[in-house]
Amino acid sequence: MRIILKLFFFSLVLTIISCSGSTEAQTALIKGRITVSDSVDTSGNYSGIQILVVQQGAADDQIDTLYNAITGIDGGFQGNIEIDEASRFTAILGRGGSNFGVIDLLVAPNDTITITGQLPDLEGFEVDSKEERAMQVYDRVSRS
Repeated sequence: MRIILKLFFFSLVLTIISCSGSTEAQTALIKGRITVSDSVDTSGNYSGIQILVVQQGAADDQIDTLYNAITGIDGGFQGNIEIDEASRFTAILGRGGSNFGVIDLLVAPNDTITITGQLPDLEGFEVDSKEERAMQVYDRVSRS
């Protein structure tokens, strides 16, 4: 029952946000800092980490790349994602040809998504945005 409620709430939030009346692509800002654990790399150079945000409709649809960035020496990155509507997207993180894993992102037009974390442990990654905070509030309330 809780899963159905979560799906209903998520769909409702996305519907409300996407009812802006505009069919033109809109942007969201994505930024953050990704570092690497000293147990993996002691150089302090966090450049070369790839952040690839993709979207795929049905399983047989082609993957659409919405954002592709490579971190600088300090692990920082920033740019815009063009989206048609609020939705859940996938961020693939990798370095040197190896993928470390994926992170789900809730992205809405005019939102700012901040990703912070330390590789190789994706469980410690934090994603902050208005959409993410709304979903966290909903999760807390639904567990009560």
